[in-house]
Amino acid sequence: MTFWPDLIRAVNQTEGSIGIAFNVYTIVQLWKRKFALNARTYRMSITISSVHALFMSLIVPIFANAAHIFHFDKYIIVMYGAAASSPLFLQQLAIFCCFFCAYTIWEMPYCFFFYPSSEFDRIVVDVHNLSTHEIFIAFGGLFHSTHDHPNSVLRLAIEGIMPTYLVSFVIFGTCIWKIHQTLNTGVRLSAKTLRMQRRFLLMMILQTLLPLLIFALPISMFLYSMVVGSAMDLWTLAISFSVWFIPIVQALVHLSFVVNGGNA
Repeated sequence: MTFWPDLIRAVNQTEGSIGIAFNVYTIVQLWKRKFALNARTYRMSITISSVHALFMSLIVPIFANAAHIFHFDKYIIVMYGAAASSPLFLQQLAIFCCFFCAYTIWEMPYCFFFYPSSEFDRIVVDVHNLSTHEIFIAFGGLFHSTHDHPNSVLRLAIEGIMPTYLVSFVIFGTCIWKIHQTLNTGVRLSAKTLRMQRRFLLMMILQTLLPLLIFALPISMFLYSMVVGSAMDLWTLAISFSVWFIPIVQALVHLSFVVNGGNA
């Protein structure tokens, strides 16, 4: 055993366990509480979001114990969990889950952009300072396409990840603006309903802004490394741990609405 894999396992399993506990508790409270009739319509959307976060906490941090490495023009996903000693199908499933949980279902074709390579294994061994007995798997891709590997990480970012975030933020932004307009145009609602609607609006704003705030520092580090041409290597763990922390934040935001909304 070596330090960095042990740290990755410890942080991932802690984040995953807390994410599972919080999201299970959110779902239980969501369906256990007696909501006002006009608040029940929000149950399904919060349930779907909580189930997604629960799935992410269960598969990626615990089963895969996944981390990322940005090494110059190479992007690598390394796994130390049960996936490392699983059949190839389950390893590929874990890769898919990394993208499905973090982004959306249309990422599935891009999972095949990543492939195993002895060079990726060597980089993982060097960066994480692994012992010869450490079991892991590594799938990676190149930032720019080559003759042998025409599918690049840059293409994944432009065609897969960016549209996901763009569509999500447009939908969230539109909903937030519409709700804000409606609540401030003299709409006739009871005091309790108005409080519930404002709490839901606050929940949507937090769901939109908090992931951006969490990612701000690690993404800034990534952009800086791209500009100056340096390897992030171990600093990439900041991105990995930030990604797996999102389900905990989502659960806390949902709980704040569930606990207060049930009393509306």
